[in-house]
Amino acid sequence: MVETAVQQYASGPDATRALELYAEVHWLTAYTLFRAGERGESSRIAADRFAAAARRVGDPLLMAASARCLGHVLLHDGQTEAARTVIREALDALAPGLGTADERYLPVYGALLLAAAVIEARLGDGVACRRLLGEAAGRRARLGPACSGAARGRQRGDGFARDRRVRRTWHYCAQAGAGAAAT
Repeated sequence: MVETAVQQYASGPDATRALELYAEVHWLTAYTLFRAGERGESSRIAADRFAAAARRVGDPLLMAASARCLGHVLLHDGQTEAARTVIREALDALAPGLGTADERYLPVYGALLLAAAVIEARLGDGVACRRLLGEAAGRRARLGPACSGAARGRQRGDGFARDRRVRRTWHYCAQAGAGAAAT
């Protein structure tokens, strides 16, 4: 039904919006399946379709969000190297825009950095994990008080270290870097 609607509006003035909605449907599907414990092929198909629709829309932030979704699915399906590749490519694609990034851009980039940190921890590279977390904290600091606590900087003792996702990622880094000096 959704694909029929996308095809119907494929050449009209609402084509981009139809593709955006199509991408959102697949994001919600992947997210729901993932949260329900289905972290295999069904989640992967939905995440792949989300990524394909995002590419068709051409919005860099939507493509980055789809890469994060796909990266998580791959990571939890045991495809850590594939997840690393997807996340790194998304980070590389967004990097040129960091100089002029706004409040929509930086949180997406930060979320990718956190995903990359988890992946590096899973691969046993505590140093890379901590470097990525440090970069995420620095990027988030640019947003100032308007952003949630997940991004302001562990060293300053504010909300960054209290965020559940960040605490978990620091834990992964510690496990990966056992014996490595903390930065």
